[in-house]
This record gives sequence, structure tokens and C-alpha cells, in this order.
Amino acid sequence: MRKAKMVKEILQVLSLSLFLFGFAKHPLIIGADSVSEQTIRQSINKLSGWDRQCIWEIRIITSEDEWATELSGYRPKSALGMCESDGGRILLRATPGVVVTEHNVLHEIGHAVWFLRLTDSERESVKKLFDQAKKGLVSFPSRYSEKNVEEFFAESFAIAKGV
Repeated sequence: MRKAKMVKEILQVLSLSLFLFGFAKHPLIIGADSVSEQTIRQSINKLSGWDRQCIWEIRIITSEDEWATELSGYRPKSALGMCESDGGRILLRATPGVVVTEHNVLHEIGHAVWFLRLTDSERESVKKLFDQAKKGLVSFPSRYSEKNVEEFFAESFAIAKGV
């Protein structure tokens, strides 16, 4: 167990280093079966180079226990994905009965873009649009986007990139 954790940490440092220094064109994908990996790669291929630079690791979680551990303190266990608040590392849920979709992948990448790419001014513009949607002046892109401005952006990003 301890050795596995050390190997995992070494892989994370290595993948981040390779990505930051421009040797890796895509983030490291860990734990994906062939279907999930194909979905992730198709999603990433829809992104510009700038948006790709926001992510350095995408990890698929297939065990309910591991998912609960990874999400402890963050959000409900029912979440389908998570992007760490410093961006860069995305976790996707592929536990029994849950399928990784392009929308889920792009939604979590949208969070990474929010954290790492948008300027304060751009975030403020999105907040104004979110406030207009709350007033009924523009439409929310999905029910989930009504939750808060970050989910509003991530859902909008996923829908726009997924077309």
C-alpha cells in the first residue's frame, strides 16, 4: 500500500514536470479502460492548446471507496467528477454503473480553465452573465449551471466545446 502511494506520487510529479516543460502534448491519463480513455482523448482533441495546458493529469476512479476517499471534504459522493481548485488534476468517476462521458470530461476541464486560465476580469464578466441568468434575462445552459458561477462556466464550457 505504501509503495503504491509512493509510485502514484512519483508519477504525478513526473507527469506535471513533463507537461510544464512542454514534453507532453496531452495530460497523463491514469486508470482508464479503453472506452473511457477514448472518450477522454476525443474530448481533449476538441480543446485549443491553451485550454489543454490547464490539465496535466486525468485520473479515473473505479472504486466507490476510493471515490469517497478522494472526495472527502469536497462535495457529495454522487459527483461525477472533480477538478482540484489549483486546477491541473482532474478526477472522473467510473464506478459500477457510471460511465465517463464527453460532457463530464469537458465540464471538469472547464473548471481547470476557470481556475488557471481566466483573468479576474474574465471571471467578473462571467459572473455578470450568471447574474443576468438569475434575473431571467438570459438562459441557463443547464439546470446544474444554476448552482453557482463556477458551475455556470463549467457547464457553458462543456456545452460549447462538445458541439
